[in-house]
Amino acid sequence: MNRLTVLKTKSNHQLPENWWENLQRYGLFLSKNQWDGEDLAQEAITKALLKYPQEEWSLALLKKVTYHTWIDQMRKREKEELSESVNEMKPNIDVRLNEEALDQLLTQLTAKQAVTFFLKEVFLYKSHELADYLGMSEEAVKGTLQRAKRRLHYKGIRSIQPMDEEDYEVLYPLFRNALITNDPSRLLEIALLLKGFTSTRILSKKQSFSPMCAAA
Repeated sequence: MNRLTVLKTKSNHQLPENWWENLQRYGLFLSKNQWDGEDLAQEAITKALLKYPQEEWSLALLKKVTYHTWIDQMRKREKEELSESVNEMKPNIDVRLNEEALDQLLTQLTAKQAVTFFLKEVFLYKSHELADYLGMSEEAVKGTLQRAKRRLHYKGIRSIQPMDEEDYEVLYPLFRNALITNDPSRLLEIALLLKGFTSTRILSKKQSFSPMCAAA
């Protein structure tokens, strides 16, 4: 008994024979894998059974459901890969840097504090390396880190949202990308252009300094 027969038996929805083949091909096109494509088509039909009456069904509708099912799967897979990347990168991180934790950093800290704390705690930059690349003194870096830790630790000041909204919109995807790729170079390239860094004196970058050297 194939999947289509099971579907008909359980739901009494009679799919035209070519619909199932079309959905399988569409699932294969999206997933690039035969088995995943078939599973995707089957899951989409199951969702359609729960959401739409039979008289509203069309091949276009089922393809739309298949597409949104694939998007949901990709988002779930991306979250799982992000979590795995963080765990592999630094298993002893006290703050689990998932999407919720990233949002916490970016809503409770200033842009400068968030970038400095993120690079220090996740990519293990030394204070003098951060000072060199961010155009700050080493003492300023240490002070920034201390203030960031206080904001994250003490409940009395955790409700403050000091970051500019535009800085947040820029930094969030940069933080996520740095975690997934294990490469903060793009973050370092863009950070100094943000409003939160306008007071920072940008020093000439040393020719020999590579962001990835500190992250290695």
